[in-house]
Amino acid sequence: MEIREIDIYNMKGIYESYMVKDFPADELKSLSLIESLMKKKNYKCFGMFHNDELSAYAFLYFNDLNLSFFIDYYAVVGTKRNRGYGSQFLTSLKEKFYYYNGFFLEVENVESAQNEEDRKIREKRIQFYLKNNDMKKTSISSCVTGVDFDILYQPLKKKLDNSFVYNGLKEVYSSIFPKNLYNNIIVNMDEE
Repeated sequence: MEIREIDIYNMKGIYESYMVKDFPADELKSLSLIESLMKKKNYKCFGMFHNDELSAYAFLYFNDLNLSFFIDYYAVVGTKRNRGYGSQFLTSLKEKFYYYNGFFLEVENVESAQNEEDRKIREKRIQFYLKNNDMKKTSISSCVTGVDFDILYQPLKKKLDNSFVYNGLKEVYSSIFPKNLYNNIIVNMDEE
């Protein structure tokens, strides 16, 4: 397995071939927004390749202020699922960016699932991250474009600190969303 950074041109192919199928429309940023984010140099796309064939991909926002990164999109290519690639890719990202304090990501909130099938998918996704990758559930939640998320954190150099994650998440959202959308994002941190 090899991890490679993917340029804007090749990212378009991933977007059009995979992302539009892998993510609900209400969670998917436009291709033009992703392109503009990548041009700023702290939003990057990485792929995991096996024999030059894409197995998984991730879009990451690097927050240099607190030495963390945010996984904006993360998916295993449909034909490659249930083979352990998801865990391998996360482990590879942890190894590649070991010098960061940690990283965080959104997972769809289980309580806001639309039906039992949706609930099971969300629970399975959360368990994947918590069980296979030593991630921690934070006391932070967000509502972005009408979708409720819980926030998970993967410590690398810095243990879980909800304030650290909260501030990092707010900085990420303010950087990756246009102002009109950012003003409608809600970020909450429950008292511990």
